[in-house]
Amino acid sequence: MEKPFFVGPRRMKFDMSVHYNGCLHFISDCSIYLVKNNPYFRPYIMFYYLESGISSMLKVPKEARRGSHDLTCDMNIFKWSNLSSSMPQSNCLIRLKKFVFTV
Repeated sequence: MEKPFFVGPRRMKFDMSVHYNGCLHFISDCSIYLVKNNPYFRPYIMFYYLESGISSMLKVPKEARRGSHDLTCDMNIFKWSNLSSSMPQSNCLIRLKKFVFTV
């Protein structure tokens, strides 16, 4: 990366990055070290356009954010594709909370 970018107030999971559509996507952690009711400190996804060096933040869907301050909550992103279909690839958000996976 030629240009640095601000990743926001949370720690990022750089080991769980996804390359999709010319961008690198990174997800933040879910820890409660930040105030849980402040909307700016909820988990989020950052993306960085490799060609232009522009970065931006995506909100994690409301359903996935609900309860994300729970100590058992963890989220990661993965590349999703259906090899038997002509549908394009996309990103997939997986949440683990209290031993239950949500896709």
